[in-house]
Amino acid sequence: MKIETKTSFILLVTLLIGIAIGFLFNRVLDRKKVDQFRDLHESRGFFHLFERILDPTPAQQDTMQQILDGYFARFRDLRRHQTMELRALVDSLEADLMPVLTEEQKKRLLEKRQLFKDRPRRFPPPGRPPVHAPGDSGIN
Repeated sequence: MKIETKTSFILLVTLLIGIAIGFLFNRVLDRKKVDQFRDLHESRGFFHLFERILDPTPAQQDTMQQILDGYFARFRDLRRHQTMELRALVDSLEADLMPVLTEEQKKRLLEKRQLFKDRPRRFPPPGRPPVHAPGDSGIN
Protein backbone atom coordinates (compact mmCIF):
# COMPACT_ATOMS: atom_id res chain seq x y z
CA MET A 1 0.00 0.00 0.00
CA LYS A 2 1.32 3.42 -0.92
CA ILE A 3 2.04 5.99 1.75
CA GLU A 4 -0.60 8.35 0.26
CA THR A 5 -3.22 5.61 0.49
CA LYS A 6 -2.30 4.82 4.10
CA THR A 7 -2.39 8.49 5.02
CA SER A 8 -5.78 8.95 3.35
CA PHE A 9 -7.12 5.86 5.09
CA ILE A 10 -5.90 7.05 8.50
CA LEU A 11 -7.42 10.51 7.96
CA LEU A 12 -10.74 8.99 6.88
CA VAL A 13 -10.88 6.69 9.91
CA THR A 14 -9.98 9.57 12.22
CA LEU A 15 -12.71 11.70 10.68
CA LEU A 16 -15.31 8.93 11.07
CA ILE A 17 -14.32 8.36 14.69
CA GLY A 18 -14.61 12.11 15.36
CA ILE A 19 -18.06 12.21 13.76
CA ALA A 20 -19.20 9.24 15.84
CA ILE A 21 -17.88 10.76 19.08
CA GLY A 22 -19.51 14.10 18.23
CA PHE A 23 -22.84 12.43 17.48
CA LEU A 24 -22.83 10.49 20.75
CA PHE A 25 -21.77 13.53 22.79
CA ASN A 26 -24.53 15.58 21.16
CA ARG A 27 -27.13 12.91 22.08
CA VAL A 28 -26.02 12.98 25.71
CA LEU A 29 -26.24 16.78 25.86
CA ASP A 30 -29.58 16.75 24.06
CA ARG A 31 -31.03 14.23 26.52
CA LYS A 32 -29.82 16.36 29.44
CA LYS A 33 -31.55 19.43 28.00
CA VAL A 34 -34.74 17.43 27.43
CA ASP A 35 -34.68 16.19 31.01
CA GLN A 36 -34.15 19.73 32.34
CA PHE A 37 -37.02 21.04 30.21
CA ARG A 38 -39.29 18.20 31.35
CA ASP A 39 -38.44 18.96 34.98
CA LEU A 40 -39.87 22.45 34.54
CA HIS A 41 -43.28 20.82 34.09
CA GLU A 42 -43.13 19.67 37.70
CA SER A 43 -43.36 21.95 40.71
CA ARG A 44 -40.04 20.85 42.20
CA GLY A 45 -38.17 21.38 38.92
CA PHE A 46 -39.73 24.83 38.58
CA PHE A 47 -38.46 25.68 42.08
CA HIS A 48 -34.97 24.29 41.33
CA LEU A 49 -34.67 26.56 38.29
CA PHE A 50 -35.17 29.64 40.43
CA GLU A 51 -33.13 28.18 43.26
CA ARG A 52 -30.12 27.85 40.93
CA ILE A 53 -30.57 31.41 39.68
CA LEU A 54 -31.28 33.16 42.98
CA ASP A 55 -29.45 30.98 45.54
CA PRO A 56 -31.93 31.79 48.33
CA THR A 57 -30.95 31.83 51.98
CA PRO A 58 -32.50 29.14 54.20
CA ALA A 59 -34.84 31.79 55.61
CA GLN A 60 -36.08 32.64 52.10
CA GLN A 61 -36.62 29.09 50.86
CA ASP A 62 -40.05 28.39 52.41
CA THR A 63 -41.49 31.73 51.32
CA MET A 64 -40.06 31.39 47.83
CA GLN A 65 -41.42 27.83 47.58
CA GLN A 66 -44.94 29.08 48.40
CA ILE A 67 -44.72 31.91 45.87
CA LEU A 68 -43.30 29.69 43.15
CA ASP A 69 -45.90 26.96 43.78
CA GLY A 70 -48.64 29.53 43.15
CA TYR A 71 -47.02 30.71 39.94
CA PHE A 72 -46.26 27.16 38.84
CA ALA A 73 -49.98 26.35 38.97
CA ARG A 74 -50.74 29.44 36.88
CA PHE A 75 -48.04 28.56 34.32
CA ARG A 76 -49.37 24.99 34.12
CA ASP A 77 -52.94 26.20 33.60
CA LEU A 78 -51.81 28.68 30.94
CA ARG A 79 -49.88 25.97 29.08
CA ARG A 80 -52.92 23.65 29.14
CA HIS A 81 -55.20 26.45 27.93
CA GLN A 82 -52.81 27.36 25.11
CA THR A 83 -52.58 23.70 24.07
CA MET A 84 -56.37 23.45 23.88
CA GLU A 85 -56.55 26.69 21.88
CA LEU A 86 -53.89 25.47 19.49
CA ARG A 87 -55.74 22.19 18.94
CA ALA A 88 -58.97 24.09 18.27
CA LEU A 89 -57.19 26.37 15.81
CA VAL A 90 -55.71 23.39 13.94
CA ASP A 91 -59.13 21.71 13.84
CA SER A 92 -60.67 24.92 12.49
CA LEU A 93 -57.97 25.24 9.84
CA GLU A 94 -58.50 21.65 8.77
CA ALA A 95 -62.29 22.15 8.59
CA ASP A 96 -61.85 25.24 6.40
CA LEU A 97 -59.35 23.50 4.12
CA MET A 98 -61.28 20.26 3.58
CA PRO A 99 -63.88 21.63 1.11
CA VAL A 100 -61.06 23.04 -1.07
CA LEU A 101 -58.83 19.95 -1.12
CA THR A 102 -58.85 17.08 -3.56
CA GLU A 103 -59.37 13.55 -2.24
CA GLU A 104 -55.63 12.86 -2.54
CA GLN A 105 -54.77 16.03 -0.62
CA LYS A 106 -57.31 15.16 2.09
CA LYS A 107 -55.79 11.71 2.40
CA ARG A 108 -52.26 13.13 2.73
CA LEU A 109 -53.39 15.69 5.32
CA LEU A 110 -55.16 13.06 7.41
CA GLU A 111 -52.16 10.71 7.17
CA LYS A 112 -49.78 13.45 8.35
CA ARG A 113 -52.12 14.37 11.16
CA GLN A 114 -52.30 10.74 12.27
CA LEU A 115 -48.50 10.46 12.17
CA PHE A 116 -48.30 13.57 14.34
CA LYS A 117 -50.76 12.10 16.85
CA ASP A 118 -48.94 8.75 16.96
CA ARG A 119 -45.44 10.20 17.30
CA PRO A 120 -43.42 9.53 20.42
CA ARG A 121 -43.67 12.48 22.77
CA ARG A 122 -40.37 13.82 24.03
CA PHE A 123 -42.12 16.10 26.50
CA PRO A 124 -45.03 14.15 27.99
CA PRO A 125 -47.70 15.80 30.10
CA PRO A 126 -46.71 16.33 33.73
CA GLY A 127 -46.73 13.14 35.76
CA ARG A 128 -46.42 10.83 32.75
CA PRO A 129 -43.23 9.08 31.70
CA PRO A 130 -41.82 9.78 28.23
CA VAL A 131 -42.90 7.47 25.42
CA HIS A 132 -40.03 6.27 23.27
CA ALA A 133 -40.07 5.21 19.66
CA PRO A 134 -40.03 1.46 18.97
CA GLY A 135 -36.53 0.13 19.45
CA ASP A 136 -35.50 3.15 21.52
CA SER A 137 -35.07 2.31 25.19
CA GLY A 138 -34.71 5.99 26.02
CA ILE A 139 -31.41 5.26 27.72
CA ASN A 140 -28.39 7.10 26.37
